[in-house]
Formats: sequence, C-alpha cells, structure tokens
Amino acid sequence: MDQTTVERIRDWEARSFEGGYRGLHALADDQFTGAVVAGSAWLFMQNGRVVGIADGALSAFEDASGTAYAAPHSSLPLLYFMQHEGGETRAKYYTNDTPLREVDDQLTSGNFSGYVELSDNVLSGDYYLVYYAGRSKAVAFVGNSGRMLTDDEAFDRAADEVGIYAVKAVDVDILDIPDVAEPDSASATVVDTDEAPAQSTSDSPDGADSTVEPADDAGATAGEAPPTTEETPTAPGTDAREPTESAAAASEEADAAAEDEEIDVGTESPGTTVDNADAASDDAEPTSPPDPLADPSETPPDSPLPDDREPAEVSRAPASGLSTRALETRSIPSLDPAKTDEGAGGRIDTANRPERTEQSLVRESSSRRPTGTPNAPPKQDPPQSPQPDSEVEDLRAALQNQKNEVARLETQLESVTDDREVLQAEREELEAEVSRLEAEVARLETLLDEARENGTAVGRDERMTPAEALSGTNLFVRYNSKSKTTLQSVLEGEAEAMDIVENLRIEYHTQFDAADVSVDGQQFEAFLTETVQYRFVEWLTRSLLFEIRDTGNEEAVRELFAAIPKIDRAELNAKVSIRYQQDGEEHREQLTFDVVLRDRMGNPLVVADFNDSRDPATESMLASLITEGSRVAETADSLSAAFFVTSSFYDPDALETAADATGGGLLSRDKRKSYVKLSRKQGYHLCLVEARGGEFYMNLPEL
Repeated sequence: MDQTTVERIRDWEARSFEGGYRGLHALADDQFTGAVVAGSAWLFMQNGRVVGIADGALSAFEDASGTAYAAPHSSLPLLYFMQHEGGETRAKYYTNDTPLREVDDQLTSGNFSGYVELSDNVLSGDYYLVYYAGRSKAVAFVGNSGRMLTDDEAFDRAADEVGIYAVKAVDVDILDIPDVAEPDSASATVVDTDEAPAQSTSDSPDGADSTVEPADDAGATAGEAPPTTEETPTAPGTDAREPTESAAAASEEADAAAEDEEIDVGTESPGTTVDNADAASDDAEPTSPPDPLADPSETPPDSPLPDDREPAEVSRAPASGLSTRALETRSIPSLDPAKTDEGAGGRIDTANRPERTEQSLVRESSSRRPTGTPNAPPKQDPPQSPQPDSEVEDLRAALQNQKNEVARLETQLESVTDDREVLQAEREELEAEVSRLEAEVARLETLLDEARENGTAVGRDERMTPAEALSGTNLFVRYNSKSKTTLQSVLEGEAEAMDIVENLRIEYHTQFDAADVSVDGQQFEAFLTETVQYRFVEWLTRSLLFEIRDTGNEEAVRELFAAIPKIDRAELNAKVSIRYQQDGEEHREQLTFDVVLRDRMGNPLVVADFNDSRDPATESMLASLITEGSRVAETADSLSAAFFVTSSFYDPDALETAADATGGGLLSRDKRKSYVKLSRKQGYHLCLVEARGGEFYMNLPEL
C-alpha cells in the first residue's frame, strides 16, 4: 500500500486488535470505522462493514492480532481503499466548463460508486468526493500541513475551486466476516430419544425404510429456511409426507410467477424460496446491499445523505427485485447532462455482460420452475403449461430483442469514445490557456506593484495561514544588472561571493495583495523572508556554487553545478507534471514538492522537500523523495538534483536508504558523488541538507 497513506493512517487513534475473526465481529458490533492491520495486510471497515482489503486476503485475519486505527472521518477508509484499487478514470473536467456540483448531481442520481479527485492545477490542496451507490461524503486536505476539511465545508471549498478533476469508478464488494464456531459445550443439543423418536417411512425410491431425524434447533434459530424439496415438521396426527394446503398454494403461485418472469440479459432477479404461506407474501421488499457510507443512526431508505447536503433524487431499485448493487454494475450515468437518456440512467456498460444463447435461455426458463418432492401428491387442477414450440419461439424473440439492444449500446459506446477524444483535445487547449493566463497574472501583478508604489492601491486587512500564503507565492532570481557578476560568471570562475550578494536579488510575486495580508500576526513580506523555503532558495543561488567550486567538486556534482546558473524562478508548494506510457496509452500525473526550481522555459531543475519539525528525518521521508524524484527524472532530462532539508537531523535508517539509492560504498566506481543512476544517460544528485540557526550544511554529498 502507498507509504503516504500508511503514514496518515498510523496518525489515527490506535488500539490493540486480537482474536482474529472474533475480534473483527466485535469491531463490527461497535460500528467501527477505520483500518485494521495484521502483518502486511490492511483491512478497511466503514460503519462496521468490511469494504476492502489491501496487500492480503480476509483469511490473513482468521487468527491474527494487530492494531486497529479509528478514522477521524467516516469517508477515509473507503477513500484510501479506492485509491489503492485505482479504479477506472471515466472522465476529466475543467471546473469552469463543467461545475463540480453538476457532476455530483449526476453521480448521486446514478447510484455511482467511486470517487472524484480535484487536485490537478489546484494550489490550495486536494479535494475528494467519495461515493457508494450514490451516497457521498466529502473530504479535503488543504495547505502545506494537509489540514483536513470534511462534509459541507470540504464540498463547498471544492465546488468553488478552479482546476481539473477526475471521476474514477471503483468496484467495492462488502465482505462478510466468517462466523466463529462456538465451543461444543455451548452449541451441542441433547436429544431425548424416548420423547423424540425418529419417524420411519417406507416411501424411499428404493423401497427401503428411511428415517427422518428431528430438525436442528440451531439452524431454526439462525433463521435458515429449509429448501422446498425437503420435508418439514407437521402437526401431530398429520402425514409428514404430504405438504399442507398453504404450501401447495404457495408452490402454485411460485410456478405461475416463474412462467411470467421477464428475461433480463446480464443480471437475474433473485429467486424466492417458499417455506410456508407467510413466506410467499407479495408485500416483501427487495433487499439492498449494506451501505458503508450510511450513518448507523439514520433510518433508510428515505433519510437524507449523511453529510446533510441537498442531494439529487437517488434512484431506487425497481420492483422486479434487482438489488442496488446489481443496478450499479449494469448502469453508469453519463457525466454530460446533455447526453443522459431520460429515465435510463445514462450509458449502460455491456463489457462484462455474459452472452446468452438460445439453449441457455431455455435451460434458465426450465430451472426457474420449482419441482415438487418425490412423495408429493399430484396437484389438483394444475394450470395449462405452454406448448414447447410456443415457448421456444417466445424465447427466440426475447433473445433477438436483447441482441438488438446490445448492438445499440455498442454504437452508443463508440460515440462516447469519440467524445472522450474530443475532451482530451479540449483539455490540452485548456492547459495552454492556463499557461497564458499565468503569464497575464504575472503582468497584472507587476502593474499592481507599480500602482501600489504610486500610492493608488487601496488596502484591506486579510489574514492567511502559512500554507495558504506559500501556495500562492513564487520566487524569481533577478539581477540588478546583467552586465555585472551573474551565476554564469561563477560557473566560468570569474566572480567572487560578495559580487553575487551585491548584484543578485530574490523577488516574489503572489496571487493576492501581499501588502494587505498578515500571516501569524506578521506582515507577509516579513513572514516570507523568515521561512526555511525562502532561505533555502537564497542559499542555493548565492552560496552553494562557491562551496562546490572552492572545494574542487565541480566534476563530482557537475549536473547540479551546471544547473544552478539556469535557475529563473522557484515555486513553493508546487506540482510537477509527468508523462508516462502504460498499456500503449500516454498518461499524466501531478507530483507535489515543497520547492521546485525551474529554468525560463519552466523545466524542473531542482526539487526539494522539507522537514521543519524537531523530530529527525525518517527513512520513509527519504524513500518518498527518492521515488518521486526518480519519476520526474525519467520524464525530464533537465532535473539535476533532489534536496531534502531538515531542521533537525537524519536517523540512521534514512542515511542507509540514501546510501542504497546512490550506490554508495567502497565498491562504487562512479566519480559522481551521491548520484542516483536511472540509466546510462539519466540520473540526478541526491542531496541531504541540515538547516540550523539560519545556516545550511550539506550532509550528503560531503564536499
């Protein structure tokens, strides 16, 4: 399972878990919501229901013990399991063209199961809507600290954001926890043979006597209805071999219902086993699958959604007895309101629908008719059965209708595929438009700065959190005069450190009016210049080149040494887009870093993550940076280095992880220091830095 997800779960409230299946039953009785870990397997529970298992199977918990982590919000276990499963990305939308609220209404009314992720081109955080059979929960992680928002607050913030969001469908099967056998002393039933003698009959097929044993009280208590073909207990003085009149009537009703049953390709209505006259009531409601997002305190099915938002009308299972789960696998709502067939629920997925032959339809029709017991007397006045030829003709007509429907749906699927290609082209156009707008924003910010200097700006007091302020800030490397000492001059060995300090300056541009913003009681500029991110950019551009040059390590870290003079700007809390091929198709993904330094063309040169706590940097922090840095380097040849900056120190496991990634050791033949080699021509330097007392010290590589 993803290491970041594991770390988030381990921050939840924990308690011990033991007893295997018995312990899981206890958690289910407590309506537990969270995650249970046993060994390497993770089990996710939602309101006492097992919604999925990652890195293992349910059998791993049979006699296991471990730890149960209680989720701080009921959406998280289902979301993390769906993210682990991956699912299928149905579509992606730009919020200005297709508002999130419209798609939420479509997914709710269509009994959708999966999640919506709004994170692409969004600076404030990551937003999620989690669905199960149309019921939804909202959760968001905002700012640099990943502060969690939930329910209405998370949904409203997501609906007001501007960015690109993805709709991902995920199949979720509610798992039953196996029952635990009780000790023999508690479950055994003693039968008095004097008072409960076996009944002897002589009507067995082979003519031999057969014995009818007394019914199992435990099975009766558990509510297990005996099959209609077996004998049931009768009142004293009644022949046990003859069915009661009410059972015969129920059997006739079931037979008539089987004759009139409508044939449906893909999903069959569950049958009904008739035990007695009461069990054949026409008023019985179809059973819906358990809903893990339902609040245990609610009274289904007419209660509102648990997050108390105004929902679209949720479609119900039809009276034919199809379950909500069955409808979900057959019908997928169109995400474009203009393409949703009225009353049909949108596009129907036929990929997993088995094809039925004429012979299979005949067998199904025959198998639906209940058969009587061998000892049952013939029915009085049985209804006239249809002629075989007529029945076959009816089935042929039904089969042809289904084939016509499949052909229509395949045509509709081709149309949807064409629409997807059009949307992909529109997305690329939107990305180009976003780049243009970013340039326009930079120009307008320059004009705003000039207006403020002329005293024409009217300020207002606005408070922001540190994460919000940094997410809306970019740093630019500029010179008082390019004719004087520049970073390129240092690269050519023609400059001194003091010359750079006098000529180079770090400018900032924000997406808000910085003059009117306060952060933690400080004016924005004072706050920014004290942050470790700002000081890191200053050290990297003003001092690091001289440290490398003066220690004679130009060749040992030549990729980094050559990249620093190319730095044009630094983005804080930034995302890097990567592209990769999978299954013959091109995919895109966004990776987040605390600082990304780019050249004038926007290519990433250096990425960096920070640990600003008093605790040491851990092995998992380094592993995450190495994994994501390597993915960037595989798609961007411009990447020269990945930095990890800690305000404390590195624990031994973290240093060992760094050594393993860079091939360090006595047998290493690479002249480059701390170099993560991906291929013969691809790689980057891994740099570990300690920030203490306003100064930065290179821990790896050793200069």
